[in-house]
Amino acid sequence: DEVLPVYQTESLAERGTTAVPQAVSADFFFGKRDRAGRPQAPYPPGGAALAVPWYLAGKHLLLRLPGVSPRARTMVTDFAIVASSASFVAGATALAFVLFVHLGLTPRQGLLAALGLTFGTPLFAYSAWYFSEPLTVVVLMVAVVALFTRDLDAVPLRHAVVAGVARGFLLWIRQPNVTTFPAVLAAMLVGPGDWRRKLPTVAIVAGI
Repeated sequence: DEVLPVYQTESLAERGTTAVPQAVSADFFFGKRDRAGRPQAPYPPGGAALAVPWYLAGKHLLLRLPGVSPRARTMVTDFAIVASSASFVAGATALAFVLFVHLGLTPRQGLLAALGLTFGTPLFAYSAWYFSEPLTVVVLMVAVVALFTRDLDAVPLRHAVVAGVARGFLLWIRQPNVTTFPAVLAAMLVGPGDWRRKLPTVAIVAGI
């Protein structure tokens, strides 16, 4: 589950394509070929696209540090790509803190709750692997914070658009993330406030 997304990131950074011929060369290909015959990973490229800056940082910054051998390129760029997961977990923690404080916790309580979420769940373990869960969680938290840190029947249009885009982007990370859509929309409807006044916001989030 890590290798082909790493190859996707490398291909996007180096060749501007999602094709992963290096997986075929390494005898590690288990995706499908597109209509042009190019080998493609079975995962959407959203996560790989967002990890490109980390790959480039590894290639152009870390590899130039004193004492780092050019022969370690693969190890260094892989390390940099995996560091994106840690960054996404940190982002999710920060957004959770914002949400908890809005829900009425003191800053100290909110910080402890956010740290508990991070270190008391698989998020901490996932931060050291190049899996899709850290990115999924931080993108979902963007949608949640955009919607649930204000009255749901008075959510500004820009916040609804941000939540809708974030919700839609989840499909570009992994297809099973579609299961989060009903949960978010249901939470919007059953939350405080008149559900009829919230329908326009729900429609925007669902439609995008």
